[in-house]
Amino acid sequence: MPTKDSLPINDNTVSRPIERYAGIYSVALSARLVRLSLRHARSYARRRGSDGRPWSEQPCHREYYLTFRDLMELRVARALHKAGMLWEEVCDFARYDAAKFERKGHRLSGRQFLTEGHHRLSNAHTELEALNAPIKYDGYGVPSRWDISLEWGISVLDASVILDPRLSFGYPVLAGCHVPTYILHDALLAEDGDHHVVAKDYEVSVTQVRLAHRFETILQERHDAVPA
Repeated sequence: MPTKDSLPINDNTVSRPIERYAGIYSVALSARLVRLSLRHARSYARRRGSDGRPWSEQPCHREYYLTFRDLMELRVARALHKAGMLWEEVCDFARYDAAKFERKGHRLSGRQFLTEGHHRLSNAHTELEALNAPIKYDGYGVPSRWDISLEWGISVLDASVILDPRLSFGYPVLAGCHVPTYILHDALLAEDGDHHVVAKDYEVSVTQVRLAHRFETILQERHDAVPA
């Protein structure tokens, strides 16, 4: 039986539901990844849902964790807020959309909404269109991979950081080799900053090690800076 990491990764392959929804992200990590305040992330997670229930959150050790689709939807919520909508309006709009299209869960994160949603929300045209570039979709128009380094503007020619719910529970990994960025970052600290040693140990390029380190450094800085 194939393992989660051995499942075929093909842009033309229609993802199974578990692959599309898998991914474990705390609300705090979600806020850092999408560059949103922790207060707003918590508020949206509590209020999202057509029937009044929380999002796809699951309690674990008194914490709540979001799925990959939740994370993708949170990106859209941030874009709508950035385009000028009050945060309460964003939450209300998401609830209304979820109620109207309840059979199409997480519709806000789908390709159809991002390509057509600006007709309903003209002020958000630019923000919504910009969300498409870093995302790969499956055959249903469902987000299946996020090139977060492209969205953050830190990707380089031969290295990028992606989030894919089929890899490492959706945690950021390097494209191609699929090594989690935090592993390379921690290894670099253990090797006193010797990029070449880490690259050799993990069979990756020095450029990939540097990108992983930069990504994790920015993520930590956001952990320190994002307001509660």
